[in-house]
Amino acid sequence: IDISQLSSSASTVDKSIDPVTIDDCPGTPKRKTAQIVRLQSASKKQKILETVNVVRANQLSPKALKLYKKVVQLTRVKRRLNSRQNSLKEDLINAYNLSQEDFLTRLSPIAQKFFILQVGQSKKCPRGRRFSMDDKIMALSIYKQGRGGYKVLKSMGFVLPSRSTLIAMLKNVRFRSGINHHIFRGLESSVKNMHPDDRDCSLLFDEISIQPSWYYDERLDEIVGLEDHGEEKIIKFADHCQVFMLRGCRKKWKQPIAYAFSEHSMAQSVLVKMIKEIISQSQSIGLNVVATICDQGLTNMAAINQLIKYSQNKYSRRNEEYRGSGFEVNGKEVIPIFDPPHLLKGIRNNLLNKTCVFNMDDNVYKAKWRHFVDLYEKDDPNEDLKMCNKLTDYHLKTEKIFKMKVSIAAQTFSHRVGVFFNFAINHKILPEECRATQHLAFFMDKLFDSVNGQSNQVNNGKVMRVSLSKTSRHLEFWREAITVLKSMHFVDSKNKSSVPPTVKNWIRTIHGLTAIWNILKCRYKYLNLRNFNQDALENFFAMIRSLGHRYINPTPHHFVNSFLTLVINNFLSPKSPRANCEDDESEGALSNLKLFLSQNNSICDNSIPILDYEVIITKLQPFVPTNDFIKLNVTNYVAGSAARAIHKKTLCCKICKTFLISPTDQGARNNLIRNRAYSPKLLCTPDSRFAIIFQKIYYYCKQLVPNLINYKNIKYHIVSALTILIGDEIPLCVDHNLKNMIITYTVHFYLINYTKNINKILKGAKSGNFSGDYIKQMALLKSKQWCKNKTKKLTRE
Repeated sequence: IDISQLSSSASTVDKSIDPVTIDDCPGTPKRKTAQIVRLQSASKKQKILETVNVVRANQLSPKALKLYKKVVQLTRVKRRLNSRQNSLKEDLINAYNLSQEDFLTRLSPIAQKFFILQVGQSKKCPRGRRFSMDDKIMALSIYKQGRGGYKVLKSMGFVLPSRSTLIAMLKNVRFRSGINHHIFRGLESSVKNMHPDDRDCSLLFDEISIQPSWYYDERLDEIVGLEDHGEEKIIKFADHCQVFMLRGCRKKWKQPIAYAFSEHSMAQSVLVKMIKEIISQSQSIGLNVVATICDQGLTNMAAINQLIKYSQNKYSRRNEEYRGSGFEVNGKEVIPIFDPPHLLKGIRNNLLNKTCVFNMDDNVYKAKWRHFVDLYEKDDPNEDLKMCNKLTDYHLKTEKIFKMKVSIAAQTFSHRVGVFFNFAINHKILPEECRATQHLAFFMDKLFDSVNGQSNQVNNGKVMRVSLSKTSRHLEFWREAITVLKSMHFVDSKNKSSVPPTVKNWIRTIHGLTAIWNILKCRYKYLNLRNFNQDALENFFAMIRSLGHRYINPTPHHFVNSFLTLVINNFLSPKSPRANCEDDESEGALSNLKLFLSQNNSICDNSIPILDYEVIITKLQPFVPTNDFIKLNVTNYVAGSAARAIHKKTLCCKICKTFLISPTDQGARNNLIRNRAYSPKLLCTPDSRFAIIFQKIYYYCKQLVPNLINYKNIKYHIVSALTILIGDEIPLCVDHNLKNMIITYTVHFYLINYTKNINKILKGAKSGNFSGDYIKQMALLKSKQWCKNKTKKLTRE
């Protein structure tokens, strides 16, 4: 074998390869052509051997074999480099084509903004990044969907504003109890783009139980947690919150619109006023409120009756007869109905300890709860396959029933249970007297289906669980149902007959739905009856309780923050009115959210009423310095902390420091500071003059706060009064308004500390006589009442 020929072949391959190594070449993905190349590799090796007249490699000499392996290796390198060269050429062509094309046009407007944000800000240091209002709105919408998800996105390297930036922007959004006009202004632009039929809506209102608690809101400068209806605050501890929500009749949009705090249930007069004002505001922005929906609370029923009475009196003064089915606001009729799930639970609850007597098909029937229990007990509890497989102890055992769950009542009054009753009676398993309960189960199932339909087609044989239309059987069945309901009454164990409100409200609801259909049928082909219940508001309450943490009884502070979060999230929700305004739902949502946030500042009323501070000052008891050793040491300890904080705000001004901080910590009044410090001079020792001023301001705050606790801008009023009262006792500084800084800081500290102590009393964590503070005495009584009611509730559950 001629080794020189093999050597020349190797040199030929070596020259055709660029002087780069495999490590220098950028990696490329595998391609389909690689499989073809591997199949051809064997034939290429054969060609190399043919150049030296050899068929197999083992026929080569040792030196020739080494050269042969080198040639094969270089051939492989050449092949890989050629493949990567072709791949890079292809990538360059694609990159050139992409550079000539505006690929951003393929993305949605929100995705474009997000992409531009990442490209434009990623190379900047975090402190050098600047975000536009649109960027902050987009980030806020992500943040309010979940703080955890926002952190994950930031940890993955996405450029987003910091949490403090978003919180600073949210501070501009102000929500107060009562009517928030900026919410209506935020809705107004969306309503203009709605289809006229989509503007039809209903007003939902209900109350949620909250835990009595106060907190000082620095942004609003007021105490939150008092009874507050928007126009005035009453010094009571709010334990209920009335929430109002608008919900579309044709499209499934919803919008929380207002809330109000109250102790116990809201007063009837206040509720009537808020209903009329919310409906009037909704009409002013173009919405058509056709109905109100509420539960059977005594206050709610009284308010509805009062509104109807107002309309009747209005017509009677004009010697006219009012023929409407509801009440009028600004000349437009509003139909009041009651939440059907609550009505269904009302019938079940009355049946638990009473006999239901009703007429049907010229027969008198007497249904009893005991019949349901007998049917349930006919099943062997040890068997897995049962006749009434969905019924449990939670449905039928009086001590275990979940009275608040609609599904429990609906499954009890179901067609399936009625069929099982019929089966058991026909086969003599149950006595014939259970036939009455069978008819009641069938009737209530059909009645509930008739007010709960949302589909245009019959599913699972449920003829009545469809939308109301001109061809449906609703109106005919409702006429029959009203006849049955008018004959229905309940008889207790003492044989006393009565008609509970839930029966009357069923009749009013059926009449109301009929009236709504008569109003809308000229524009609607069908009416989705499932839009006429309180499910949206009940789900809203569930989100309030579960947002961030699990709060069965949220505090006013948690409720307000959750309300803000859910209102902002609603701008992005498919159940928001904005989802029906524009084709691009996301863009429209963010645009309206931006409008809502930008309008909020201009709409909020920042006017501060002027009080007669001279009169307030004359009613204060004069200041007497305390000589109590413990009080003196505690006051000096807190004053030292205040002196340090105020000194930092003065940028370590030497003139201010001489009044605030003492160079030595000697003296009996500073014993607590010396004992509390881990090392000498670690804690700040207040100057004796500042300690007296701090004690004096704190003394007057104890008298001013209980008298001004229900005022808006409470800190402003207290600071204004104390500024007059303190006079020139604090030295002047050319560079800093030291007097205002000391008074403002001390008043702010007192308000926060005062509300904390009130909350400790409300929770039962603090007790005492509190003879000098009537508000703390009220808190102590409220705490005992709250704990007593909470114990009863837990016992019932």
